[in-house]
Amino acid sequence: MAERFGSARTMLFCALASLAGCLLLTSTFSSWLVWPLVFVWGGVSFGIYTVSLIQLGERFSGQALIAGNAAFALVWGVGGIVGSPATGLSMQLIGHQGLPWSLGLLCSVLVVFLIAESGGSDRARTRNAERQAEFHAHQCAV
Repeated sequence: MAERFGSARTMLFCALASLAGCLLLTSTFSSWLVWPLVFVWGGVSFGIYTVSLIQLGERFSGQALIAGNAAFALVWGVGGIVGSPATGLSMQLIGHQGLPWSLGLLCSVLVVFLIAESGGSDRARTRNAERQAEFHAHQCAV
């Protein structure tokens, strides 16, 4: 999908579909439909990770890509360490609905950031290209 529609659109689709899954999950907990929903929701939400790596590769190259990948892995790991107890706390406070609501909140934040970025995507691409050119010029000088 990312090759056909672009990584930014695919990321937005994954975030919106994950948000929809969170909202639908709250109403299907007691139904057999929860299992196909969790199957599809899990695949779409993991697409966020995959498309994030694609975007990382699109924006950086060389040593910047290596450093970016390390930073990405670190932040993803911290999110896994912090996110699980935070979600558990929300489940303790409001019950089993805490899982989809907390994940839905994160998906909503991601959607807001993606929409804000798409408004300035040309500027962001120009800035990224300038940063990469500066980085490569610095690497050649060293």
